[in-house]
Amino acid sequence: MIWCVVMIESLMLQSSIWIHLASILYVLGFWVRDQLNLRFFVLVGTVFYIIYYYYAAERPLWSAIIWSSVLGIVNLYVTIQLALERTTFRMNRDERLLYGAFSTMTPGEFRKLAEIAIWHEAGTRAQLTKENEPNQSLFYIVKGQVTVQKRGLRFAMAAGTFVGEVSFLLKSNATATVQADEQTRYIEWRHEDLVEIESRHQGIRIALREMLNADLAAKVADGNGGSCSCSIVNRGCQGNSLNLLGTEAVCYGPDR
Repeated sequence: MIWCVVMIESLMLQSSIWIHLASILYVLGFWVRDQLNLRFFVLVGTVFYIIYYYYAAERPLWSAIIWSSVLGIVNLYVTIQLALERTTFRMNRDERLLYGAFSTMTPGEFRKLAEIAIWHEAGTRAQLTKENEPNQSLFYIVKGQVTVQKRGLRFAMAAGTFVGEVSFLLKSNATATVQADEQTRYIEWRHEDLVEIESRHQGIRIALREMLNADLAAKVADGNGGSCSCSIVNRGCQGNSLNLLGTEAVCYGPDR
């Protein structure tokens, strides 16, 4: 035991070792591209610099030790924040389940988006949008279904899809009347909140618009499959060539 203590003290006194180790870690940190790894290497290197400043001279270099400690503490705080942004640790149960549908975002980006979301559960039928009228919100259907009506068409749209994405992307009026059925659970984001968060977080803007474009593409693709159930109000469905491109929902195929 005494031998180990003597070896450690001897190693500590060889101050040049610590500055070399610290410098190597700094080089490794600046070599990697991942910011979390960079900060980790620099953090450990800072600890080695502090050890060096303590043993380099007859008396500890307190000014260098204090400022290196301050830099290390700040770096540690940011490193923890970066690590948390890459995990679902601070998400509640509903957010964890929903995150699977928002996989284009990092957990940190999704948490920021979830913070401005308004959760709803329709006790009765609730109108989300009205055709050709201003729409101020983007919706995502979590559970249940919505009923869509556009130009005489009426059909159902299941959970796992956005509502009002066209009016959000184009800054236009709603292109369809959409009502949430009873017991439908959905999320609402106000347009002004989304615009603000997109202006501050470019990653969220890119990921969200990628999701909205994919959602629109999926609706068009579903329409081409001829599997969308629809009913026609005031007119018949002619053949199987009805395809509402560029709307919040797509119906393709004969009435069932």
